[in-house]
Amino acid sequence: MDEDGRASAAGAGEVRICGSRLLLRAFRPGEIEAEWQAMVDADPMTIAELPDEASFKARLQRSGHLADGWLDLAIDLDGVPIR
Repeated sequence: MDEDGRASAAGAGEVRICGSRLLLRAFRPGEIEAEWQAMVDADPMTIAELPDEASFKARLQRSGHLADGWLDLAIDLDGVPIR
């Protein structure tokens, strides 16, 4: 991370992108079930097809790292995760 809090491309560590109020970070283990439930409960107009639950949760467990072309990050606003 550089002196302004921006993520750098060097290294294979977890991606964290910091702003003055927002933080993009990996999902915490306790947040993954809530994300799945939000997907299940979402308006059908917002999600064309519900993904496989096990695959979705496994993908979020790898969040914070580029894996198979995916980089999933949680959004924190002033320390509170938002959807």
